[in-house]
Amino acid sequence: MKKRMFTLGLVAGITLASASSVYAADRIKAYLYPVKLVLNGEETKIPGGMDIINYSNNELPLKEGKLKPVISDDFISIATQGKINGIDIPLGMSKEDVIKNLGEPDEIGKEHTEYLKYSATKFFIHDNSVLSIETELPLSLSPKEIKDKLGHPDADEMSDIGPSEYLVGYRTGDYYLYFKFKTNGLQTKTLLLKKFP
Repeated sequence: MKKRMFTLGLVAGITLASASSVYAADRIKAYLYPVKLVLNGEETKIPGGMDIINYSNNELPLKEGKLKPVISDDFISIATQGKINGIDIPLGMSKEDVIKNLGEPDEIGKEHTEYLKYSATKFFIHDNSVLSIETELPLSLSPKEIKDKLGHPDADEMSDIGPSEYLVGYRTGDYYLYFKFKTNGLQTKTLLLKKFP
């Protein structure tokens, strides 16, 4: 009897394992690996922070590596250079250079001025260069956590412009960083870096 139960269990296990392999056979099979990128017959360097994914013998660049903001101890000092730590595109970069570095945008639109959107990051363009950068943060932080990490802000208040938002802002030399929240107690929604007026 035990031998029969064992045999039935073994057959059932093999059947289930085979069924899941057959089910997964038509799913995406992709691998990250080092490649040479050739565009229009010329070898091109892959911009730093980007990976290439090969799917069905088509190589697709991944933009995410250049668009991951990192709240670190040097976040404010990096912002004094017109940059968001973890985003390789600084304020003032030309629209053409943004596209050269990141490829074609996921979306081109207009909110007071033209923007190029890549994933959860918008680069607002004015006079053919990046005027401001707005990005969703990959981790949620409360206003208190932001202030504990970055120090006393220059602005800590409800916005008096547009939709009701709570702002924690830091002046960083010629630039201004705004962390935007839905209300004072909730987690971060977005981060905005722009030139100080």
